[in-house]
Formats: sequence, structure tokens, C-alpha cells
Amino acid sequence: MSKFLFAVAALVVLAPSAFSQTVTRYVVNPGSSATVRYNPGGFVIGNLYEGAHTWPTQSYSDSRWGRAGGNCNKCGWVYNSPLSPSGTGSATCSGSGRTDFGLPVRQGMVAEWAKTLNDYRPGTFFEAGVDDGNFVRVTANVHYYGNYDGNTFRDQRTTVSVPANTAVYWRWVSKNGEAALVRTGGAQWIFIRRDKLPASLPYSNGNSYTDP
Repeated sequence: MSKFLFAVAALVVLAPSAFSQTVTRYVVNPGSSATVRYNPGGFVIGNLYEGAHTWPTQSYSDSRWGRAGGNCNKCGWVYNSPLSPSGTGSATCSGSGRTDFGLPVRQGMVAEWAKTLNDYRPGTFFEAGVDDGNFVRVTANVHYYGNYDGNTFRDQRTTVSVPANTAVYWRWVSKNGEAALVRTGGAQWIFIRRDKLPASLPYSNGNSYTDP
């Protein structure tokens, strides 16, 4: 083997890879659920339910970042409290989770997940945001879903549709305009169809706008 090929082979063997890193696996405790967040304590991007697993590679305060399994299947932050260790597994999220806040996080959300947020429209940050949704009422009967993957709603949480005029608190609209993340009166963060909300949504600056 030439010196060049030997060096390449050595790099292949010795270079660390986040995709093959063995980590402690955690499971969502019986009777519990967990939000999956874009930044620690920040924007919800999905949910884990009883028995689902996460494979974290990073910790920050009271949360862990890594692959969130179940029907979420995203890299994100999960609070420690509803989780228990459950063996080991391979990490599948490379790099590290973001630990910043404020405007950069809103810009990141728009780059990756959202077309608009209730306190940020592309290019304009309404600093009156209070890390919550804005009050609005659904315009038609609607079902609640725990996860949305950009194409499909998953983990339906309602067996009977929620009636029109029910109050929710919208937080962000998906990039394709199909879904909206909302908080229910019961403090659950869930996804609903965007077309079940008014065309013009109220923002944290006190004004209402159609989606950009």
C-alpha cells in the first residue's frame, strides 16, 4: 500500500463521526410526554409521547439535545424531567444544537422550519414577543396532531374534532403553509391545519397580517 493510501485509510478509521457515536438512550416515562424544541426552552418543533426515545449528545441547563425519535424524528432539545435512561444507542444528529436566543433563533426558524412566526416576519422582529402564541379562534372543526414532518400530520391527539370558534394561541406557520403550531387552552403545543385559522393572523406587535 502506498504511503498516500495508508494515510487515507488511517483517516477513515480514526476520524470521529457523530453518526456512529454511542450514547445513552432515554425514554419518555409512562404517562408522560415531552416537547421537542429548536433551542433550549424555545420554539416547539414536535412532541414525544410515552415510550418514544431520544439519543442526546449535548446538555444545556435542564435539557438535552439530539435525535428525538417517535413520529417526531427531528434533532432538538428535550427537557430532562420526563425522561429516564434506557440503554445505549447510536447518535444520528451531527454537530450541536443551538443555544442562542432572540433574533438569531427566529431567523434560524424561518431558514429551517417556518414561513412566519407570531413575533417575527421575515426581516422584521417584533420585540414585544413573550415566548408564547397569540390568541386566535379556529374557523372550522379541526383535529390536533402532535407532529408534522413537512408533508404529513402524525400523532393525532383528538378522537373527535375540536369545534369551530375554539380558542388557540398560534406560534408559527410551516414553510409550505400547510400547518400551524398552536398552544391549546390545556397548554399543549400541537399542530393543526393552517387553513383552519383565519387568513390574517394576529402578531405580537398588535397588528394582523396574512402569511408572507
